[in-house]
Amino acid sequence: GLYGRYIYEHATKKHYYLKNRQGLYPGYPPADTELLIICESPIDCASLPPLPAKHFGVSCFSAESFPEELLEATAQLPALQEVVFWLDGDAAGRKGTVEHAKKLLAYLQSHPPAFPLDTLKLSAVRMPEGEDLNSLSGKEYAATLFERLAGRVSVEAFAKSPLPAGASEAAPKEAPVSEESSPEGLFLGLDLSALPHLWYQGESVKIRISGGLSKELSKLQGQAHIFSLSDAAALPSRQKIDFYADKSIESAAREAARKLGLQAALIQRDLEQLSILLDAWREGEYRSEASYESNEEKWRKLRHILVDPNQVSEARRFLSDKPRLVWALNRLLGQAGIVGQERQRLLCFCIATTYNQRQTLHGLVRGSSGSGKTHLVKTVLECIPGSRVKPVTRSTSGSFYYFEPYELRGMVLKVEDWEGLDEASRYAIRELQSAGVLYNQTTVKSENGKLETKTWEIYGPVASLICTTEGELVRDNENRTFPLALDESAEQAQQVVAFQNELSARLHDRTKMAQSKAFLSQMSTLLQSYEVYNKYSPRIQLPPKVREPLRLNGMFQSLTDQITLLNQYQRPVHESGCLQTHIDDVEDAIEIMFDSIVWRVDDLNSEQRKFIEALKKYSRKASGLSKNFEHYEFRQIEVRQALAYPSRTLNRYMQELVEMEYLKISHSSAGQLYRITHWQDWEGERSRIKKYLLDQVEAIRREEGLLS
Repeated sequence: GLYGRYIYEHATKKHYYLKNRQGLYPGYPPADTELLIICESPIDCASLPPLPAKHFGVSCFSAESFPEELLEATAQLPALQEVVFWLDGDAAGRKGTVEHAKKLLAYLQSHPPAFPLDTLKLSAVRMPEGEDLNSLSGKEYAATLFERLAGRVSVEAFAKSPLPAGASEAAPKEAPVSEESSPEGLFLGLDLSALPHLWYQGESVKIRISGGLSKELSKLQGQAHIFSLSDAAALPSRQKIDFYADKSIESAAREAARKLGLQAALIQRDLEQLSILLDAWREGEYRSEASYESNEEKWRKLRHILVDPNQVSEARRFLSDKPRLVWALNRLLGQAGIVGQERQRLLCFCIATTYNQRQTLHGLVRGSSGSGKTHLVKTVLECIPGSRVKPVTRSTSGSFYYFEPYELRGMVLKVEDWEGLDEASRYAIRELQSAGVLYNQTTVKSENGKLETKTWEIYGPVASLICTTEGELVRDNENRTFPLALDESAEQAQQVVAFQNELSARLHDRTKMAQSKAFLSQMSTLLQSYEVYNKYSPRIQLPPKVREPLRLNGMFQSLTDQITLLNQYQRPVHESGCLQTHIDDVEDAIEIMFDSIVWRVDDLNSEQRKFIEALKKYSRKASGLSKNFEHYEFRQIEVRQALAYPSRTLNRYMQELVEMEYLKISHSSAGQLYRITHWQDWEGERSRIKKYLLDQVEAIRREEGLLS
């Protein structure tokens, strides 16, 4: 069969099927099904979150009929324990729930099922008035939908009280009101296609309100251009009219009649009709702006993501079948055009895909100018839906406090240059990262002249990826984000140059790169929001010498949760609705976040560490690999020539390392000489930290019998 759904809400009929269809959607229930969920339409069934093992959702296609094939398939499930009816929250859905349950029970009594009939439970989910599974899936997290499922009641209890607690039946619809007497429909006579200008065509004249209406609610004032319908060549009459004042309308009609050669009474009638339309339209706009709820719904609709059914099916298989999924995703990121930077690109993608989760993550990408920071972030964010990305190149003081209340919710902030933000904007981003909401109190003058405090609220949560060249940042900024230091080695540069040359020579298929991005973007839309149950969290301890262990541990647990969420199609779901973490997720989090963990152990920042390690390598080479390389002395000029650092950058790094006692200065006739005084085996330290973490994972695998 073929199924279609009408997308406009005012449609009287929304679901369309072929006649004589056969089969069930999404398929016949597996033989081991214990809990069968019966939804109304296929789109409702497709909106179900990933279900626990031995749970299955199927569509009955309609609240009015129950397919014979579904009756037969239900009777043939030997392990079946419960049937849950999850139909729409309207009169037809509530009636259909009871009727379907009766029909199923009657069928099972006349056709002995493969399971004990006396133990079968028939239950139903209470739905809010006017909602269905598809509409709720766009408003509620998966965990909330599971809470509704957990709150199901017996069909007998549902028949007595079909609505959730505190809800009431929808009021019966009144007879339709004509457009002439319906305030809600009146403004439909206006032409709003050229906002802020408003157009209206009456019986004798055509009127344009240039620039909209005044904001003062006690007046309905606008600049009117009145055109004659009978003489297109006539110049318009231009007047400022207060449509709340009869004298103003009468005066405008007389003046327009004099100039256009028309009857004043006809023009006045058109102006009075326009005044009714303008009043209704402005009232509707005012109510819309005043409603936070309607504001949230507006932004939800604006961010609606178009779904490609073929890609969805392929992406679902990818999420369900790929072992060690995150590394398969990493290969796709490489195919999308990101060369090298494997840990960095994967961590960025994990951060970006939290945009629709309750707990979002944040990344701070550090690197020198021209190191590829912007390219990395730009390409990763092309792998999620564009409607979920909010680019920020430059921001002035207070600009973050004047977004619409829900404009940032569920978005990824893409900050291309941290240095382009002033301190007020940086503070706003920090608060969005930590609290998930901004409060802005400003003083306004009321209509009676009294000064009052008005509070603006801008809601998150948001994810964020920030690029910076700064080596040292405010500690508050660093503590809220995953630090990502780019690989700026010569080998990485050679890989990028080779890729650029091959791309220019058309040796790489740009179409396939775009397809990889589109596939990853579509895949991210399939990820539902869950709470995560991680039984391993008390058993994984971070290295004892890390700075800010509370923040770092929270970030590690959050990344582990996100990796579990990426694997949600392969992870069991607890009856409470929580996804259960696998030990593989913990190991993947350690591998991806390892550089961030090491950075919290090191007393140098990432740029200083890169420099001192390059300096050690140079000292060994310049000393001829002798045993006295630790005493080798060098001048700035030879280091600058050997390592190709800019003079000012090199001088700054040298001074910082002298202050931290990694370098020592001595003087000679040739000028200042430097010598490395702290020869820490940093690679050895990194290996010890990784072994410390992975040994804990191996111990858990050994206890659970997971070692091969």
